[in-house]
Amino acid sequence: MTKPDGEVVSFKYDSLGHRVEKSSDSKAIKFVWDGNNPLHEWEETKLKDSLTTWIFDEGAFTPSAKLMNQGNYSIITDHLETPVEAYDEVGKKVWEQELDIYGRVKPRPIVKNMVKLWMMACLMNILYRFVIKGNMQMRKQDYITTDLGIMIRN
Repeated sequence: MTKPDGEVVSFKYDSLGHRVEKSSDSKAIKFVWDGNNPLHEWEETKLKDSLTTWIFDEGAFTPSAKLMNQGNYSIITDHLETPVEAYDEVGKKVWEQELDIYGRVKPRPIVKNMVKLWMMACLMNILYRFVIKGNMQMRKQDYITTDLGIMIRN
């Protein structure tokens, strides 16, 4: 894939469809999976390597913590298992998101050091909760229209 700035990005997947690597000329992000949940994520650059470990609730797709070299974060989810807040080791809120009634993220100021958590939360939401299919989104056997937020049982 070529980004608008001309940088070429490539992806590698395992036999189960899990992304195991995202790479470009400047860096590579690699993933290790535990079943259907990402367990480790690390970035390899020419200057440094970093490791991130994700902790999920047992038997669920609900993230509960993110462990990094820069610090550890507790993740709070709503009743639909969507990440909505993150707190650092001393209990300070470092990230939050609010959804509208249709499940879309409401605009908010972005905390610079938590952009990766937000992107990973969005990635997990897409990977585990919804599979985009035209104008519909599918969660297991349910379809949700993206424009009206109406659920259609299959």
